Amino acid sequence: MIIFGIDSSTKRLSIAASSAGKVLASKNLFADKGFLSSIIFNIDELLKKSGLKLSSVDAFCVNTGPGDFTGTRIGISLVKTLGMVLEKPAYGINTLDVFCIQAIAKNEVKMQSMAEDGNDIFIAPLLDVKREEIFTALYKVVFTGSSNRKRKISAEKISNNMLCQYGKLSPSLEELFLTKGLKMNKNKKPFIFLCGTALKSYKNITAALPGSNYFFIPDRQSAWPEAGFLNLAAFKLMQEENKVHQNKNKNISPFYVREFVPFKGNSAK
Repeated sequence: MIIFGIDSSTKRLSIAASSAGKVLASKNLFADKGFLSSIIFNIDELLKKSGLKLSSVDAFCVNTGPGDFTGTRIGISLVKTLGMVLEKPAYGINTLDVFCIQAIAKNEVKMQSMAEDGNDIFIAPLLDVKREEIFTALYKVVFTGSSNRKRKISAEKISNNMLCQYGKLSPSLEELFLTKGLKMNKNKKPFIFLCGTALKSYKNITAALPGSNYFFIPDRQSAWPEAGFLNLAAFKLMQEENKVHQNKNKNISPFYVREFVPFKGNSAK
């Protein structure tokens, strides 16, 4: 099964073609201007380079945000159009989930080792949504299978989404962590992997985090979302029972942190 993903939710455009969750070809580049022409041109280049045709794609997926207002909407419109014209399923995955899967993939060996030592592991994607605000949620890393061989690793979202001021990040996360009982495991501090665009915007973000109760691991490899992991999220979704039929004709719409009110100085993310 070939999945083609477009992530235009940030100023770095990412596109990828995958088969069974494995990337066949990908391209990542900064595209501050001319997003639509850049996406179309680079899709054409990627397909030529990989020897694929759009007609051979089984499903399309797109990052629905939160993210750049214009870029996210362009990516969504394009994926919906491709799905409709080619009569293929199209999937929308939000940025928090993309970053969570990306952080697991890039840190799987490290997480496996931590789990063997009995540590609880969590992921907190931190998104810069401008106005000195950060959007986040908390995921718990889950392991299944025998402990004496490599176990399957996944994540479960255990909190609601949270929007907070960067200056109040420490007390906001502390409240979120305490609510979810992150101090409970055998006197061991939980490991919390950080990822997301806020790691690019705030270079010393760990200085604004709650102190001695947690081990924070900034995953700076996962500061930009990558379409290959967007595809992996869609592939996992399609594997779940009955999800293909439920999502095939699902209306894909942008995920806004704030309500969008045009021409009133209220920017949307």
